[in-house]
This record gives sequence, C-alpha cells and structure tokens, in this order.
Amino acid sequence: MCRSSPRDHWRKIKERKRVTSRIVTKGDIESVLSAIENAHQNGQINDCHYQNYQAIVLFGAFTGQRPQATTARLTVGQFRTTVSQKRPVIDVLPKQDKIRMQHYCPLHRQVVDAVEPRFISSRTVDKTCLLYQVDSTRVAGGTWPR
Repeated sequence: MCRSSPRDHWRKIKERKRVTSRIVTKGDIESVLSAIENAHQNGQINDCHYQNYQAIVLFGAFTGQRPQATTARLTVGQFRTTVSQKRPVIDVLPKQDKIRMQHYCPLHRQVVDAVEPRFISSRTVDKTCLLYQVDSTRVAGGTWPR
C-alpha cells in the first residue's frame, strides 16, 4: 500500500505483471536453422517440411508473432497480397490474433524470400500458409515427421 494524498488515504499498489525470462537470441535462431538444414541433408525431413520449418522460424524470428496463436492462422491469400507490395506488410486480422487486435506486421526480405517460392503459388487462397509448427522437442531429440 502507498499513500495517495496528504489526507492519509491509502490505496493498493498495482501488482506488476510478470514477463518471461526466456529471450530468444540470434544464436538460438541460427542453431534451429542449422538443425533444420542438417536434418534435411541427412534425409530426416523432405523438401516440403524443410521449406515450411525454415519459413516458420524466419517469420517468427523477424516478426515476433505468436507461433500457434497468430502464425498458424495466416493464409496464403494474405501472403500473396503482402509479397506483391513494394514494402511487404502483412495485415493480421483480429480473428487471427490472440488478443483479437488487428495490426500490421512488416516482413523482412528474408521472410519474403523464404515464404514466396513454394507457398504462394501452390496453395489455395484460404488455406493457412505456414502449415507445420516446429516442435522444439523434435529438433532437440532428432526425430522429425516425414
């Protein structure tokens, strides 16, 4: 409690929300990307999974979007519209966001390059673009889906 005025009225101090102590570093991202690359070279994952995993990791690393709450809900149509722009910015709709807030998310050129070649041309507009979620236990344990 703290004093709110000279009249000795007391009010409760607002409790601070906790922030996660986990911080993803550039080294962490490079480690995941090299694990994906090694799994692909060793034949543990096919080309489709390789491209999906790379795109998911790069999109998450550059944008900071929540993997299951937002990234998994973005559609091919949204990415098609975004990559055709001079400055690619994806419009995240309220129904795709955990807190139901529409916002814009600029895409780095590496993200566009990772998403564009395979995902944009080969899927229908209303399907989700980044189909496979990277499971950290699979990366660490060495088992990959085929």
